[in-house]
This record gives sequence, structure tokens and C-alpha cells, in this order.
Amino acid sequence: MKSSPEFVSAKIYRYDPTVESSPRYEIFEVPYERQMRVLDVLDYVAENCGVGIGYRWFCGVKRCGMCGVKVNGKPVLACWEKAMPSMVIEPLPNMPVIRDLVVDRSAFERATLAMNPCLERKKPHEAFPEPLTHKDFADAFKLMNCIECYVCTAACPVLADADHRDFAGPASFVQLAKVALHPKDEGNRVARALKGDIYACVSCYQCSNVCPVGINVLEDAIEKLKRQCATQAPLNREVREGQIFSDIIKEFGRVHPPTLMRRAKGLLQSISKFFLVVTMYRKGKVQRRPQTVEGIDDIRKLFEVVEKSR
Repeated sequence: MKSSPEFVSAKIYRYDPTVESSPRYEIFEVPYERQMRVLDVLDYVAENCGVGIGYRWFCGVKRCGMCGVKVNGKPVLACWEKAMPSMVIEPLPNMPVIRDLVVDRSAFERATLAMNPCLERKKPHEAFPEPLTHKDFADAFKLMNCIECYVCTAACPVLADADHRDFAGPASFVQLAKVALHPKDEGNRVARALKGDIYACVSCYQCSNVCPVGINVLEDAIEKLKRQCATQAPLNREVREGQIFSDIIKEFGRVHPPTLMRRAKGLLQSISKFFLVVTMYRKGKVQRRPQTVEGIDDIRKLFEVVEKSR
């Protein structure tokens, strides 16, 4: 049986932007206790080492969502993540540092509020209580566990790109999807999803991988919002280009860049990229004409199954 370590080595990020020009790290040796969490390590340092480390928490039981930090490169909740023998504890990425491990979440909280994630009704209630089966409510129900910790937003690589600062972030889209998928909601969720730049999402699953309460953020929130956008806003440029991409896959079983460019951008813009296409052709990156792959019938059947499930 593997023995437990006597001490936990915690390398903690320290930075006060009001008085320091750059961040630094301090290393602390903390006595290990069985079932110790990252939050226990931070509490020990604050209470026994005479160090005023800035960190945030409230409930300590994975309910308030306030204690998010990055541990060994992964965004987690400090109250729930098990302490490891050696840890680097840093603030959540994609958010400005207020002090040490405390970050400013206000920009993403405003993005969530801009989504207006409240149930909107246009018709009067038919009865009280209103009939609502679990099957009707299943899609929205999956998202009710969200504690708005913004750990998924911290893990999002799109937000690390300065070109996509208008992207609302995964956490905001979870709150929007919670009402968009509610069977009684009648709000215009597509307009808000598009305003939040939902098509900037690259479907990398990082948000789903780090969610501390097990929500599949990508598939159960973002992709379902994209599906609503595709059916309710077909003239939107991003939606149209996504549909063209799917149509080419359904037609040939593979992507043919010249065809994708011609259909999405039009003939004139495609001509402007003529030399790029020729270069790609010479390097064997594209075929001159789109060729249908073997097994195309199976691919088309898969599309049919997906479309029927929507």
C-alpha cells in the first residue's frame, strides 16, 4: 500500500498589481493530512505561516463556485481538488488578477447578465401547477447543477486569443442554454447567442473536461445553442458557412477546400485566392476536383440519424 507524504510542497503565485511590477512564487511546506484538499493547504499557509495570501472561498463544499484556482496547469475548485505532494497553485487564466489567487470575474459576469438568462413568457399560464414532465425538461435539467464557478471559462483557449475577446465564454452560454432549452421559454435566445459570438467556439471540449460538477458544457449547452442558431437564423454568415461545410461532407465524404471557398465566399473571392489553391494543389494538399470517398453511403446515413435526432 502506497504511503502518504508527510508534507505537501505548494508553490503559490503571489502578485499585487497595485504595488508590484511582476508576479513571483513562494514555496511552502505544509503537513499532509488524510483527504486534504487544495483549500486546506491555502488555509494552513494563511493561518500558520504568517503570510497574507489572497484567495477566495465561501462554502467549502462545491456549492458557491468562488474558490477556483489553477493547480499544476488545470483550472479546479480548491475546496474539492485533492492536494498532491507537489503543487503549483496559480490564479484562474483569462481573468485579470486582483491579488495573488483572486481574479476579477466581473467581465464574464456582465457577459452572463447580457444574455438575460431568465425565463421569458409571452402566453399566460395554462394552469397551476403547469404540466411539465421530466422528459420535457431533460435538456435544461442537465444544466441546473452549474454553480457559476467560471472554471470552464478559465480553461477556454478561445478566450486566451486576443482576437476573440467578444466571445462570452462557456459559463455564460451554460446559463443561456439553461433557459433556451426550457420547454416554457419564449425568449429570443438565438440573437443573444450570436451577440456572444458563439461560433468562435472551436469545440475543443476543454470546458467539459474541467467542469467540477460534471456538466458536458460543449455538447449539452454550446452545441445545442448552435443547433438553435442553425435552424432559426439560417441567413447568419457563420451559420451559413457551417451548413455549407456540412453539405460538402455529406456530398463527398471529405472537405474539398476549393469547393468550400467557392460556395462560402463566392466566385470573386475564390479567384483572389487562386494562387494559394494552385500552391496547395502542387504540394498535394488538395485535389483538383472533389472526389467522393468510399463508404459515402454510411456517412450520409449518419447525417440522417443526427438530423432526425434534432
